[in-house]
Amino acid sequence: MKRVNPAVPMSILLILLIAVPTPRASGQTSDRNLDPRLSLPDVPNSEVITVEVPPALNTPAPAQGIAEADSETTPVIATATMPAPNNSFDIPITVRNHSDRSTVGAQDIQAVIIDCQRAFNRASLTIQQVFNIQPPPGGSASAVTGGDAHGVGPAVLTFAGFRAGLLARFSLDPDTWDNPDFGATRENMAGCNVELVFTGSLRGDGRLRALANGSVRASVRQRFPSITLIP
Repeated sequence: MKRVNPAVPMSILLILLIAVPTPRASGQTSDRNLDPRLSLPDVPNSEVITVEVPPALNTPAPAQGIAEADSETTPVIATATMPAPNNSFDIPITVRNHSDRSTVGAQDIQAVIIDCQRAFNRASLTIQQVFNIQPPPGGSASAVTGGDAHGVGPAVLTFAGFRAGLLARFSLDPDTWDNPDFGATRENMAGCNVELVFTGSLRGDGRLRALANGSVRASVRQRFPSITLIP
């Protein structure tokens, strides 16, 4: 009688176990931006190893009609930041009102618009959802666009009581236009334009940049009223 090698059935069993897909747990999302288990924890910038960022992402072009000199010298009236690490799928945005530095004085932030048409190395991202909204202390906030799981296009939030010196936080679920379960990272958000509307005449915008310390930041500069710089 021919003896069967016992290692052969075991090899077949291992192949079958690898080939059979593991069922997804109930309630588990396939979108990595919404699954906190897949996001790396935030760490202080001082603990992050310096990474090389492609020039196209590190120094995005200035807004249309704004000279490079103007872009670097007009007042910073707000900031939008994401902490390190920039390869995390968790996309938290912190916006701080610095309008007291503007030429018209302190004004409340009325709306924040985040347009990612030029993000993801200009391949474009759409904001499917805005969640975990934390309004400024004593104020209120709501998502006008991106307030449900079926939103597309820019993220639009409105605020009340968002005074100078205060901050607000919210999280985004950015995806590609052809894949609603795409797992964008914070670094992929480099190139998004952050536009601010204030309750008075003040307006500003700035682009998110991936920085060498692992964070992602936009310096929102005053665009209106326009400023005439003296050479």
